[in-house]
Amino acid sequence: PEDDPHYTLVNPDEVDRSISPADYTLVSELVSRYLPGLQPEPTSAAPCMITRSPDMQFILGRPGNDPRLLVGGGDSGHAFKHASGLGEALAQMAVGEPTYTDFTFTDPNRFL
Repeated sequence: PEDDPHYTLVNPDEVDRSISPADYTLVSELVSRYLPGLQPEPTSAAPCMITRSPDMQFILGRPGNDPRLLVGGGDSGHAFKHASGLGEALAQMAVGEPTYTDFTFTDPNRFL
């Protein structure tokens, strides 16, 4: 993925966290057009970083097959849409139940 133009390694301590009108102008224009009467400019804004795994898939499972450790992460850019399903799968993994879906593609050991 390092050759993917959408994949950039960054140091989180060096990320520019400033907000400028360019970051919200389009949304403000849409609010003005479709929600008349609302203040279109944001009252506050905060930057965030999107994390992605190297293969752009979730990371769910037990690193090193350690029964004491269960992780869930990766792809924060769209994981919120899958949060209920991912949470259920992690809960099933945590209590030793079989998951409803095959999650081998999310195994954190695929990167070892």
